[in-house]
Amino acid sequence: MFDFGKTVREFMQRHGILIALLAIAIVCYAVGFKKGSMIAFAIGVLFEIGFWARLMRRK
Repeated sequence: MFDFGKTVREFMQRHGILIALLAIAIVCYAVGFKKGSMIAFAIGVLFEIGFWARLMRRK
């Protein structure tokens, strides 16, 4: 039978960090734009760079 919990666990182990990096980047961008904070915007850029670097990494 299909084990949905196992599938979700495997997906999160593979892609959980990518999802977290992208989510943090989006939050930092939103805070940076709303508050006009260049520091928050710069942190968002760093998290996005981490996201793309990890996504493009070859196995």
